[in-house]
Parts: sequence; C-alpha cells; structure tokens
Amino acid sequence: MHPHRFSQLVVFLCFLSTLAVSAVAQSNESGLKFTCLMWDDLPMEDLHYKEGKSYKPITFRKGKRSQEYYFRNASVFELFVPAVNEEGERYFKLVGSSPLVEGTQQILFIVVPLERKPDMPLSILALDDSLEGFPPGSFRFANFTGSKLLVKVRDEVTQLETGKITVTDAQSSEDGGMVPVAFGSPAGELLHFTRIYSHARSREMVFILRSQDLRKKFDFKFVPQNMPKAQKFAE
Repeated sequence: MHPHRFSQLVVFLCFLSTLAVSAVAQSNESGLKFTCLMWDDLPMEDLHYKEGKSYKPITFRKGKRSQEYYFRNASVFELFVPAVNEEGERYFKLVGSSPLVEGTQQILFIVVPLERKPDMPLSILALDDSLEGFPPGSFRFANFTGSKLLVKVRDEVTQLETGKITVTDAQSSEDGGMVPVAFGSPAGELLHFTRIYSHARSREMVFILRSQDLRKKFDFKFVPQNMPKAQKFAE
C-alpha cells in the first residue's frame, strides 16, 4: 500500500476504535436497508453478506455507494468469501464484521482493508444512514485528522471533535448552489477554504484526513447523494 494511503488508514482505524462503543448490536426483526462504501481496492472479490442461513452476493463500487441491499433478523453485519478447507469442503469464510447501529433501519457500512490482519482482513464501520440522522440539505463531516477543528458553513460555526461524526445544515435551496465551507483551528486560524455543491434534496458526506503532502494540511473524500423528491425528510 502506498505510504500516503497507509497513513490515512491508520487514522481511520483509530476512528473506528473510538466509535466501536457507540455501535450497539440489536435484533432486527422488521428488516434493515443498507449500502456499502469502499475507497481502496479490497484484497478479495466475490464478497457475500449473511442473512439467516443464506449467503447473498454483494457488489462494491470504488468511491461510490453500492446499490441498496436488505436483510432482517440480524444482530451483526458480516462479510464472507467462498473458500475451501483442508478436506476439500467448500464453505464461506468470515472476513469482516460490524455490530449494527441502534435505533435505525438504514445503515451505511464503510469497508476498509487491513493488511496486518490476514485472519480478519476487512474492518467495517457502521453509520446511521437514515433521513432522520442525516437529512437532505445537510453536510456530514467526519474528522479523521486527530485534532479538533472548527467548520464554518455559510455563517454558522460548528466544532468538529476528532474521531466523531457531525451533521450540519447546509441551508440549501431547491435550486442548489455552491456553499462556502471554511475549516479552522479552535484558536480561530483559517486552515482551509472550499465550496461544496448542495441543494435541498442532496446529502454530502465529507471525510477529513490529515494530508501527508507537506504542501497542504488536509485531504478530503466526498460522498454525495441526491435524494428523490418524494423522500425529502419532513421538518
């Protein structure tokens, strides 16, 4: 793995360990809808998730959300690959797992490869992906920098704790447009300025990582999603 990517992954995994306590396993009897996201190439193909006693294939799209999948009667999300044991018997080998998120029926699973753990090569982070937790017309910031930050969206300033997810209102119209977004230190120093497109039916997830390039402070990963008009969350 490129050193830059490896450094980003180390920060990401620190974030995973911080949030692990907030993801609570639960029984999911009414059914759960989920999508998956990965940025780096995964060390295996032909991934499956488990629903009851069945193993169902799942397809990833690098840098984009997967299609929506469904399962029920589960307390944990698990990924498997087909394998063959020493006796020549075929089975599904567990390669990654995550507890579900309490209080939601819609989850985004972020999947990260772990080079140093061949017995469990995928780390999975579960995020509430419901319209209530992440409504249209908002930005969701994930601060992976290891330091507290301030973000100013239009005229509203919000503190971004390290290792936590923060949702802010983009104050977007139905016409949409570029929204000014500034990142600063708790002392008020301007660290980065950009503009992010948003409209009243879009959701933009912004992952902030400390850059290994000395010419800039941060690297950003953006995950936009446009919502159908009928799905707009009622205020």
